Amino acid sequence: MPAEVFAFIGFDTDRVVRFALNLLAVGGGFLVGHVLTGVIAWALDRWITGGKTPQGVHRVARMVGGAALALLVAMMLFGQGGYGDGTGPGGGSNPDDKGPGSGTTTQPTDQRDVRPPPPVPQKDSTPPEQRVRVTMLGGSDVKDEKFYMIDDDRTPRAFADVTAAVNTKKTETKKPVGIEIRFTADNTLAEDHRAVQRVIAWARANDVAVTLPAAKP
Repeated sequence: MPAEVFAFIGFDTDRVVRFALNLLAVGGGFLVGHVLTGVIAWALDRWITGGKTPQGVHRVARMVGGAALALLVAMMLFGQGGYGDGTGPGGGSNPDDKGPGSGTTTQPTDQRDVRPPPPVPQKDSTPPEQRVRVTMLGGSDVKDEKFYMIDDDRTPRAFADVTAAVNTKKTETKKPVGIEIRFTADNTLAEDHRAVQRVIAWARANDVAVTLPAAKP
């Protein structure tokens, strides 16, 4: 019958029962502390003063001991969310919650490696005679990081040789100089290969126009 009455008026019966049991436990803690403190106080009184301590001191000691144990029991029972079911107004914490303040961010479902597009070469307005032709090598044609052939020289060259050739042409012609990038028919590199992009990036940083072929051989 009480359970139906509590349910009718909107109370959670389980909470009410737990609350009542917790109160009984607190009362029991007070009683145990009261009795236990009285026994200890009597034993100490007999041992130290020969039973001469006033009874008022014994009563105060029993009250303090009972209250202390009752407070300890109450803290144990009500300190972690009271008599509730462990879910506060916030709905508790979810270890998988990635919301604000959780210290983590939601990972995107698309895990593809998104890299910025390679720099777009400048349109070369320099005439052919003011360009340094750089032919890109790839595959087994590359030895010791020598990816480049310069103009009509078929000897593989390093990146430093390319920049030196461009600077030399600048000095000789006293005019704007461009770089014309070419690719071999075999072992062709992709335009986004680091060896190609290194030349393009250097040219852009040094105000040198770059020409790429409309289509690779």
